[in-house]
Amino acid sequence: MDNIIEGNRLISEFTNSFKHPKNSNLMIYNPGGHVCDIDKAKYHLSYDWLMPVVEKIENSKVIWAKSEFKKDGYTQHDGKNNHWYEFVSIGTTCEVREFMSMVPSYEIISISGKTKLESIWLTVVAFIKWYNN
Repeated sequence: MDNIIEGNRLISEFTNSFKHPKNSNLMIYNPGGHVCDIDKAKYHLSYDWLMPVVEKIENSKVIWAKSEFKKDGYTQHDGKNNHWYEFVSIGTTCEVREFMSMVPSYEIISISGKTKLESIWLTVVAFIKWYNN
């Protein structure tokens, strides 16, 4: 149970938590748009809660200079490189693949669970821990 609360708290902090203006508790918006206490999050029980987190991760792109070289004493960049993540769920296994422009994708996390929902939740939690480090 503690792992579920810890995982849901991590997801909430990653996505949309905020401090309640009156009591400083961490709060979140549930899928219905209502405010609730962060410890009442249901990411581990509901696709309605979890899938917006997966979509947020998949829709975030990082763009950086592809390569640098020196020319006349100045650093030059020869273009941009897009970088993004994609979740792949097959049966009760979920993985996150990392993509970069013009580079084959590679798996960074792969986790199996008892159910498809559990494997996606565990993978989201593992990804956020990996991403935050």
